[in-house]
Amino acid sequence: MSDVIKNKLSGILIRVTGGFYYVDCQGEVLECKARGVFRKQGNAPVVGDRVEVELKKDGYHSLSSVLPRKNLLTRPPLANLDRLF
Repeated sequence: MSDVIKNKLSGILIRVTGGFYYVDCQGEVLECKARGVFRKQGNAPVVGDRVEVELKKDGYHSLSSVLPRKNLLTRPPLANLDRLF
């Protein structure tokens, strides 16, 4: 029996704290962990990224992919900015 629900949702990464990623998916904030593949590829998720979340039954969801970015700031790490004040 698999612990993965067949659903994947898209959302925007709104906060990164202590290895946990908080994603706004359709008005609901999901707490997620990232897979090691992001670190290996050098493409760590940052606030503002559009991401896909793999939903799991046990409540610990995971980031499955980072969608293409429009832009990226390195300090502070932010992505997909439309305006900067």
